[in-house]
Amino acid sequence: MFVIFTTQVRIDFVRNLSMIERRNIPPLSFEESIELVNIVAGTDTNLSETCYMEIFKQTGGLPRKLIEVGCKLQQMTDLPRSPQDPLSHLNLSPLSAELWILNDISKYLRNDLLTLSYFPGSFSAEAATAILGSQKASFAKHDVLSPLHSHCLISTEDTPMHRFAIQPFLRHFLEELYLLYRNSDAKTRNRFCVFFAHLLKQMTHMEVYERHGERFSLFTMEVDNIQKLLLEAVHCLDENYDLFFDVAYNAEYYITNLLPKKESVDFYESMCNAARRRSKRHYGIMLSSFGQVLAFAQNRRAEAYQQYMKALDCLRPSGESTDLAWLYSHIGYVWHESGKFKKAERYFTISLRMLRRQNKMLSRHESQYSGLSLPIGLRQDRIILNRSISSVLSSLGLLYNHIDNYQKSIECHEEAMEVRKQLFGLHPSIGAGYNNLCLVYDRAGQRGKALEYAKKGLQIKRIFVKQPSNTVLVSLLNVALFTHTIEDDSDKSLGYLDEAYQIRESLGLQHSLTGVIEDYRGDMLSHSKRWQEAAHSFSEAVHWYRVTEVSSRTIAEALHKWGVALKHLERFDEAHQRLTESYQISSDLMAEGHSKQKDGKNLDNTVGELDDLKRIRIEESRR
Repeated sequence: MFVIFTTQVRIDFVRNLSMIERRNIPPLSFEESIELVNIVAGTDTNLSETCYMEIFKQTGGLPRKLIEVGCKLQQMTDLPRSPQDPLSHLNLSPLSAELWILNDISKYLRNDLLTLSYFPGSFSAEAATAILGSQKASFAKHDVLSPLHSHCLISTEDTPMHRFAIQPFLRHFLEELYLLYRNSDAKTRNRFCVFFAHLLKQMTHMEVYERHGERFSLFTMEVDNIQKLLLEAVHCLDENYDLFFDVAYNAEYYITNLLPKKESVDFYESMCNAARRRSKRHYGIMLSSFGQVLAFAQNRRAEAYQQYMKALDCLRPSGESTDLAWLYSHIGYVWHESGKFKKAERYFTISLRMLRRQNKMLSRHESQYSGLSLPIGLRQDRIILNRSISSVLSSLGLLYNHIDNYQKSIECHEEAMEVRKQLFGLHPSIGAGYNNLCLVYDRAGQRGKALEYAKKGLQIKRIFVKQPSNTVLVSLLNVALFTHTIEDDSDKSLGYLDEAYQIRESLGLQHSLTGVIEDYRGDMLSHSKRWQEAAHSFSEAVHWYRVTEVSSRTIAEALHKWGVALKHLERFDEAHQRLTESYQISSDLMAEGHSKQKDGKNLDNTVGELDDLKRIRIEESRR
């Protein structure tokens, strides 16, 4: 049924448009917009779809503008049929929808909206207050957020924490305007950076660990804004150095593990440049963190090692400290990743012993406050120390697993888990601990227990980590592997690998984990005798392993499997070439004496495949 809008009804309707605005009606969809225009016009206007689309674009789907269009169409006897400039007959503004909409609000409100567009993601009223330079959140809500919301220029998110966001159809337009008119506005940038630096600092404050889940949820909501903070902080370091050093020092876990992007590398590089002018200790700490983010975010281990050596020169002269022990553990991890397990064990052991001595000293200080609340600085020291101890124990657990000392590996991982539970409660690092235990039980031959721990680890990580991250990716790899080996479900396993690949693709494919994904995929395809796809996956694995400089043993194993897949495809020359490469690498490793049992086994397997190829060729020559 259509409603006929008489002149009086139309006048009354327009007179009460402000009441409609206060009802906070959001922009309509294309279909809803057409329906509203036709209802107000009082008849089916029978315009072309292109014409309707132009009306929709120019009105932005806002009900008030659509109603104006409908009222004008009702007065017209000759409706426009041409898709070209369909609103010209309606005597409406020729401006774009965005400019048309912004024209309806005051100059001050337009400037405020432009300032709010600095947020790349959603934002809280407190964040809006800070970036607008208001004194109180109540003023910002009343004077800016509520009017903008009533004009449908910003929306509210359906979350427990009341948050706002720029309407999607305005976002790109406002970003372009901001770059054009406000690029030199240092005040907005500084307010933004200072607010989110303080927010990130609060997330890592000692009191936060008692309710870490709540703060971690906040981090996931603010992740877009925090990424922009890392990008823009370089422009604000001089006047806010102490604040940003505190963030870089205490929020290393968040930045390194949960923001594996180029911004995190740029942030720590900028902090190194700023710290160099401040103190040798600060410079050493920032170099250590810079090395971490190079190694974990971009897999640039050689460059990371260079930063660690420079950091060592800065920190070692001052004697033992938690920072120096933490640096030793970083160096150990580089050697571990390079397959130099004896060197890795030495650095990890030095680090752990130093941390345990620091722990005794700190315990003596804490005992002086028996029955009293510990000072803030002492509580912060305890958190940093325990976090470091748990991380080094975890690294040692991984190392012992690689050299087949399973019992010692389990002991290290369980102790690390206990420290983390006391420190964090429920936390993504607990998921990482389950993941580490699953690897040990796998190598020890207890695959059922390995799958159980892998699923627990993935479940916990999914609770906290909402952005693409290597920490979730690693758990996906383990669940995929054990789902394949225990449940014999290749389709489900390949689905986990596809999800892992998408994560790595969003972070950048040049990483050793890309090789691991392809390696696992090749294993599963080989199991299903899909040799063509398997050969391709193993070739990709070898490529990424070589590009990212993983251990020679890993490359030899992938080459071996690639050769086997090629043999099944009867591409014997290529198979012989790949197997010969694998044989040479394993022989060199045996000569160096890294792990004679493992390298000897690889060598025997490869020799067996080469003998089989020789037999096949002899049989072919006899035919």
